[in-house]
Amino acid sequence: MKPNEILFFAQHLAPDAAAGVDIAALMPIAEAQQNLHGAVTAARRVIDLVGDPG
Repeated sequence: MKPNEILFFAQHLAPDAAAGVDIAALMPIAEAQQNLHGAVTAARRVIDLVGDPG
């Protein structure tokens, strides 16, 4: 996982993200990252990482 990918998502989360983030909040960020950087797999990796309970 590239630190810049995680940082991109963190910078785009809502101020109340500490209370929890669902896929509905992550998808627009992933789409923005994809549109800016062509980072289809990067967005998927971050979503997989966030959704992993382990």
